[in-house]
Amino acid sequence: MSTDIVSTAGPATGGPPDERRPGRSIRPWYELEIWLYVGSAVLTSAAVVVMTRLWRASLTASPFTYAGDAISSAMYFKTVLQTGWYEYQPDLGAPYGQHLHDFPFSDQLQPFMIKLLGLLSTNWVFVFNFYYLLGFPLAAVTAVLFLRRCGLSRVVSLVLSVLYATTPYHFIRGQSHYFLGEYWAVPLGLTIVLAVIRGEPLWGRRARLPGPIQALPAPLRGTIALASGRGAGTVLAVALVTLDGAYYGVFCGILMVPAGILALLRTWDWRRFGGVVMAGLVLGVVFVGAMVDDVLYERANGSNSAAFVRHHRDAEIYAAKFLSLILPAFSYPIRALGRLRTAYETSSPFGGERTALGTMAAIGFLLLLGAIFVVLLRRNRPAEVDPEAARRRQTFGFLSALTWFAFLAGSVGGFGTLISFLTPSIRGWNRISIFIALMALAGLGLVVEGAVHRYRARPATATPHAARRWFARAGRSLPAVATVILVLGVADQSLLSAHVYNSDTYASDDQFVRTLQTMIPSGSMVFQDPYVAFPEGGRIGVSSVDSDSLRPWLHSTTLRWSGGGIKGRPQTNWPAAVVKQPVATMVRNLAIAGFVGILVDRDMTADNGSALEAKLQSQLGAPLLVSTNQEWAYYSLSRQLTEVATEMSPTERARAAARIVGAAS
Repeated sequence: MSTDIVSTAGPATGGPPDERRPGRSIRPWYELEIWLYVGSAVLTSAAVVVMTRLWRASLTASPFTYAGDAISSAMYFKTVLQTGWYEYQPDLGAPYGQHLHDFPFSDQLQPFMIKLLGLLSTNWVFVFNFYYLLGFPLAAVTAVLFLRRCGLSRVVSLVLSVLYATTPYHFIRGQSHYFLGEYWAVPLGLTIVLAVIRGEPLWGRRARLPGPIQALPAPLRGTIALASGRGAGTVLAVALVTLDGAYYGVFCGILMVPAGILALLRTWDWRRFGGVVMAGLVLGVVFVGAMVDDVLYERANGSNSAAFVRHHRDAEIYAAKFLSLILPAFSYPIRALGRLRTAYETSSPFGGERTALGTMAAIGFLLLLGAIFVVLLRRNRPAEVDPEAARRRQTFGFLSALTWFAFLAGSVGGFGTLISFLTPSIRGWNRISIFIALMALAGLGLVVEGAVHRYRARPATATPHAARRWFARAGRSLPAVATVILVLGVADQSLLSAHVYNSDTYASDDQFVRTLQTMIPSGSMVFQDPYVAFPEGGRIGVSSVDSDSLRPWLHSTTLRWSGGGIKGRPQTNWPAAVVKQPVATMVRNLAIAGFVGILVDRDMTADNGSALEAKLQSQLGAPLLVSTNQEWAYYSLSRQLTEVATEMSPTERARAAARIVGAAS
């Protein structure tokens, strides 16, 4: 079996040299580049199974993480699978509904992927867990593309792609910062940045088309040439990285600026520089296009400045820090290293988000930062005669420059702080660490390959001892060295990633809500007490956070809930006023508004709900249902509903309800 598909990487584009056998115009199937990508996905998946002890989990029993921001992440999955998109959820923020236009979201690739995976299953728990796992091989596959474009060999690209896909960043984000963990489009954006700094063209048609396509009509040939050319690839990569995450699109655009300037200063090719500007414009158009529906909603319904609150000081709090990047990850199980990290975290004036590159990427990071000192201290030396070594050295220099700029942009007091005075919306500058991680791994790979190639020139027989001769031969074997890096890197990153799968809370919630649904009519509204502003309402009570108000809804199929409305509008802020009323007034007003009961989250109170429930029981009697873990207690408003129906006409009740819930529609 053979084919005429060949690798697109080659010396002319800065990729690895053609690895085909001399005199052959085609490759057998086992030499095709596609098998490198397949191998990367398979090896990464195997590593993730071991690293996360996946055999202990179930894809459908419960989410891998059922707490904190993971609950908010799950909200997107259930809404997309239930309604077809993420922007409106009628069963939250009742009776108004949840309108996510008030909380801008430009990461349109993520709901699209959820919708696509919904073809496999409509069970949000399965899709939630499956896409999380899928993110690992997806990141590995795209990393292979970037690493090959850096000129790395297949075996080194394979190994480093696994380390990139399983970087500590991925596990730290987990299912809590779910969409940040789906960073698989980042290597595509960095591929464009690398082409920019090399001075390569970003636009143009495909010059040569396969023979069968040449027989097609000219207009069709032109369309195919355009769709398969550099320009189409540039648009696709820029669009994907921008829609993958707002942060990733911004970081990619920021890195294109110094890359384009450095390429211009080196080549003075204004045409290529114009191509860079055009790529930046495409990025901007995609970003703005993703936000158009939010802008139109704001114009139609007025501004809601309270929903999305950011301050320019956040850029300092959530910035990257040098030691945070190179130290072992937080809670590292090797005690000495773990204590070092803990000591640093507790003494640091900025809490922020904890970041870590992993040991192998940290080594590459230090090598890239140190490259400038090598240049400054290096004596005059003859020009490089080995074109392969010269190519590696040039690529390493490019990566060093980009890494320096990424670090200066994302670190405390860096360019990100300056940008925050223009717009505080981008605050998590430490998240540029996932760009740094890939460039650092590529830098490490270039150094390792260069060292192996130089070491091959030394005769192994010159080493007197047999053991040393064995190590010398092993040092000449790039696959052997790559295997050592893979084993050490995966072992190091496994120390962070072991998951504890505990579905007890999920099972208790599920049983409670399913039972409740059998007790009250379908479509009924349930009021949640205490009230918590959503999103970013902070910690409530002893151990709860704002997203816990979404948990009952995640298990519900027939009920509507007062929690989860986007804060800032009268239609969603009204519960804050209702819960401050005398309990007799509150329960009557809730009955007028159409609520059939009150759900108390005892964990959201300092006294496990004792004071709150004592007041409710004085009006409503004992709870109708309590969850098995004793967190939830449901009180019925059936008596108040009967009184309201008797005492008020439908018109009077509708007017009173509109006043109570802030004129909600």
